[in-house]
Amino acid sequence: KTTKTKTKDTKTAMADADLKALAEVHHVNQMEIGAAKLALKQGTAKIKDYANSLVTDHTSNDKDLMALAKKKTVTVPAHVPQTDAETAKMKDMTDTMAKLAKLKGADFDTAYLATMATAHDDVAAKLAVHITAASDADVKTFLTMTKPVIELHAKRAKDLLAAAATQLPKT
Repeated sequence: KTTKTKTKDTKTAMADADLKALAEVHHVNQMEIGAAKLALKQGTAKIKDYANSLVTDHTSNDKDLMALAKKKTVTVPAHVPQTDAETAKMKDMTDTMAKLAKLKGADFDTAYLATMATAHDDVAAKLAVHITAASDADVKTFLTMTKPVIELHAKRAKDLLAAAATQLPKT
């Protein structure tokens, strides 16, 4: 299935799967930027460097995504979960963000990092599927360049979480 978008005198078609992949990455970028901004307010100094890098990386990625959409003369639609499992995951993430908003300091850090590790691992797995399925070469390149950054975010979250665990007092 293909979505056609017409502009002045140009007609471009993009496969629905490619457009859905871009919509999902855009949604992820917005969620991660929001979560990182929360971390800048609620987290400790140790988390703020990580959160700043997430804001920077996801903002940059989203600008690149929108530039790609403009080049392809398509509008990135709102992300719509494709399965009940995706719908449940989105609800879980919304619930998690509400819980995070009530935490501060070290408690926030632990919950935030665990969430970021899991969320970024999930996104990296989805990107692998989208990369394989992508039919547009530019979309495939964009997704391929995005994946290692997402994997690095997951690794950094896990490393920070492990470092925090070793600094806890032993009982």
